[in-house]
Amino acid sequence: MFPLGELQKSEVKQLAKRIGLHRLAEKRESTGICFVGKRNFKSFIREYITSKPGHFVDVDSGAVVGHHEGIHQWTVGQRCRLSSYLQPYFVARKDAASNTIYVASGHDHAALHCTRFHIGDINWLCQRSRQQLATNGSLRGRFRFQHTKPLVDCQLLPSGVVQLDAPLRAITPGQYAVFYDDVACLGAARIQQAEALQQTELQIAREQM
Repeated sequence: MFPLGELQKSEVKQLAKRIGLHRLAEKRESTGICFVGKRNFKSFIREYITSKPGHFVDVDSGAVVGHHEGIHQWTVGQRCRLSSYLQPYFVARKDAASNTIYVASGHDHAALHCTRFHIGDINWLCQRSRQQLATNGSLRGRFRFQHTKPLVDCQLLPSGVVQLDAPLRAITPGQYAVFYDDVACLGAARIQQAEALQQTELQIAREQM
């Protein structure tokens, strides 16, 4: 089905040159969102979604530490670039109902990490794994939600809960959890909610790694 599937990208480019496709082989690669181009992403979003000002709230103290122009402009784990604070703030979670962005002080704050999250219905590619989950009451596998991140061992439960063997940072509702075994992709599901860790839980989890 995919005759280039066994080749590295560099090999494909050499093949293209050999058959005369020099323009394609030497074309600059695009790794961004093609229709945004060189524009600032927030500026692009403002053209289509009306700004709705709200507060940045410290997840520990409950204090307002800044203001934003709309929760749609921010994602979990993103640095907020608020001035006059000893440590940088990062988005921990967003509350659409109150238009509030809760932020955590420091890149490694426990509120940015979790070992347990909830997913929607799984789109199964491997029916055998689906049957194993139903029969055994759990399924061991491997997980990632960003293609650049390493796989993490996990346990899936029929209730839609995923328990990770190690804490991960910035697991984001709305993104997709993808599950694997040692050789294949088993399926994927939309992340609905992540359960943030407490500081002591994060320390214990790291000591056990």
